Amino acid sequence: MENQLERLYAIDLLGILVHKYQDGQLEGEIIHQYKEESTPFFGVLDLIKKMEFQYDEWDYPQTSTRDRSFRKREKYSYPNRKGKKRLPDEAGTLEKFPIIQKRGKVSTFFIHTKYRQNATWQGDIFRVEEEACFPFKSVLRMLQIMDREMRKDQGKDA
Repeated sequence: MENQLERLYAIDLLGILVHKYQDGQLEGEIIHQYKEESTPFFGVLDLIKKMEFQYDEWDYPQTSTRDRSFRKREKYSYPNRKGKKRLPDEAGTLEKFPIIQKRGKVSTFFIHTKYRQNATWQGDIFRVEEEACFPFKSVLRMLQIMDREMRKDQGKDA
């Protein structure tokens, strides 16, 4: 297993450490290799929002759509990236922290989002406990995979 984990690498790799799972709701932490501190999340919606915020902060993978709102607002202006590098350009110079060894109390997933197209995400999700990798073509599918995998563990405990 460790050999397979050691080969797991992506510049936008996020670790989802699940510490509590009950009735389809998750609680835990989000980790990535560019920051030593973790980001706590409380529920599925909070997890998605914080992951999306991280991708937006990195500007990677780039989004193909922008947020919509029913409130009147000023004309959309693209973020000022003047003087800032995109994550692929900057990744080689950033300090990296080991995240592969960290584990959640209930489960651990590593998510590599390759694209953010069609208003959703596409990529791969790696389940550490099962040593299994699953492709997903939407956020909903990613969440279904996580839920299915954690329900398997609950069935084993019963």
